[in-house]
Amino acid sequence: DITGAAKIQAVSSRSTAIGINSNNSGSVAGTEHALTQIGGDASIKASGAGNTIGISAFSNGDVAIEGKAEVTAVSSAGSVLGINANSGGKVTVAKAAGILAQSNKGDAFAIQSWNSSAAVFQETAQIVVDTGGSNAKGIYAGNGGQVNFAKDAIFKIGGLENSNKTAYYVRAITAMQNADIKINGDAVLSVSGVDTIGLDVSNSSKITVGGKYSVVADSTTGGAQGMGVSASEIKLGSDCTIVAGSKGDKNVYGINGNSSKIDVAGMTVIAAVADSFYSNVYGIQGWNSTVVDLQKETQIVIDTNGGDAKGIYAWNGTNVNFGNDAIIQIGGLDGSDKNSGYARAITAMKNSEVKISGDAIFAVSGEDAIGLDVSDNSKITVDGRYSAAIQASAAGAKGIGVSGSEIRL
Repeated sequence: DITGAAKIQAVSSRSTAIGINSNNSGSVAGTEHALTQIGGDASIKASGAGNTIGISAFSNGDVAIEGKAEVTAVSSAGSVLGINANSGGKVTVAKAAGILAQSNKGDAFAIQSWNSSAAVFQETAQIVVDTGGSNAKGIYAGNGGQVNFAKDAIFKIGGLENSNKTAYYVRAITAMQNADIKINGDAVLSVSGVDTIGLDVSNSSKITVGGKYSVVADSTTGGAQGMGVSASEIKLGSDCTIVAGSKGDKNVYGINGNSSKIDVAGMTVIAAVADSFYSNVYGIQGWNSTVVDLQKETQIVIDTNGGDAKGIYAWNGTNVNFGNDAIIQIGGLDGSDKNSGYARAITAMKNSEVKISGDAIFAVSGEDAIGLDVSDNSKITVDGRYSAAIQASAAGAKGIGVSGSEIRL
């Protein structure tokens, strides 16, 4: 129990370096918690050649910081964890928090919450990760792990100025196996590397953002996704802005849902771009009974260089609902020399349904272009005005194409 401020530094040239290790692994009754408590601001640094951890709360070990927290974990060759809460451990920071996880070669995670553990931030948190290893994650939560932010959370994962490091799998937040992430304020995400995702959610997990959600997902040679959701849920309480782009030959998605539910209470803006001829680009893709609810105005812009380009791709029982107007532009952007292959504003297939409660305004340009492409017992409903400008450079152009399905305007 430290009543005032604390400055802690751990350095190891060979083995693991840990700034704070709060661990009840057997010396105290299993139902009780070990506690490290700092009454003021805390500066915690761990560095070395091996694995490094800024704060470790393990096996019912708790860490409570009543002031601000600056946590830095740096390694020249090993893996890095800024904060590690595991096996019932809990870390709480009462005021503003800054976390840096940096490694030359190893994996780098700013916050890990695993096995029914928790990390709680009661003020704004800034999270920075920089590594040349395989994995770079702002948050890695799994198996019942929780991370809660009472206010804003700002993530910068890869792509740091003056850094020559490039990670492969780059994620702002990964939540899996019944994990739960809550951000009561705004979530501002920037991810850059080979393969990038803003929100990566799977296996019955949930992410909730009370404020605005914005993400820039920039991929050098792999794929890019604003959010990827599998058998899980994302709930956004305000506006959503997604910018996703790739210079490589993998696909790009604004929202990519599989057997999931995604709800956006505010306006939605999605821009998705790919440079490679082999990259397909989707504003919103929903598969296998996914439900996407966009409650206010939505604008989607897609640009790709020869691959498929689809504003909405709904397949196998997926439902996409627009609570107001939907504006979708596929190709034909000012100043762009790209030309999409199969260009579609909306594709609904195999018992899927898309409903637009306001107006639908589409501009579609590509080698083969269709405004509404509906098949296999699917349905599209537009309550307001439907306006489509369709231009094809090589094959056919259709305002509406329907096969074994229904369109109601």
